[in-house]
Amino acid sequence: MKVITILCQVGLAGSLLAVMMTPLSSEPRSQDPLTQPVHVNLEGVTTPDAVAQALLEARVPGGITALYYCGGFPTRSFKPANSSLRAVLDVVVSSDPDYSWRLADGAVNLVPRNIRINFLDIHIPKLELKDVKTPDEALNMLMALPEVQRQWQGELGARFVEGGAYAFGLNATAGSEKTFSIALNNATVAEALNAIAKAHGVAVWVLVKNECDNSGRKSFSIKFIHG
Repeated sequence: MKVITILCQVGLAGSLLAVMMTPLSSEPRSQDPLTQPVHVNLEGVTTPDAVAQALLEARVPGGITALYYCGGFPTRSFKPANSSLRAVLDVVVSSDPDYSWRLADGAVNLVPRNIRINFLDIHIPKLELKDVKTPDEALNMLMALPEVQRQWQGELGARFVEGGAYAFGLNATAGSEKTFSIALNNATVAEALNAIAKAHGVAVWVLVKNECDNSGRKSFSIKFIHG
């Protein structure tokens, strides 16, 4: 079993999200991403962890938007009806009603049910990324766009890069020459993030919004995890 850690630190609040990864399944893959088999440990894990490890094990791109409160992320034990990705997603949101999931053009997104993150909905007139080597390289280009930068600075506050969700590789090889390109017109930030995840192949973006700071300061972390 491979143990991978996602560290999300926003402001003075820190949380360690441990993603327990089993070896990737060798079962035949279906055309429907939601029917992909998922065999992961769902005992005593957080909601973001459960979804992250399910997506990565099923090799389905997607994104997670999580809210960090002062008590941290509570852990739960999830018991899906079967081994499909859909069953895992359904049991996660039924056990944690603060979140819902949706399938957006081949990417699975976990989002807060009652809090809207406007940053994800703003439109980008044009985004062209050519021969990008990593999802985080693409992310930094996206975040540097003036309209995107204005929105996250105004709505989400300070971005914590060090101490964010660390990228890792499931089967990565040193010195890989693989690159990818993206061309989008009039897309939302969420659509752009999903496009990066899909262009890479097996990537999940994680946005953590800090809801625990009595000083009124706003902060967040955003990063890709991938195989």
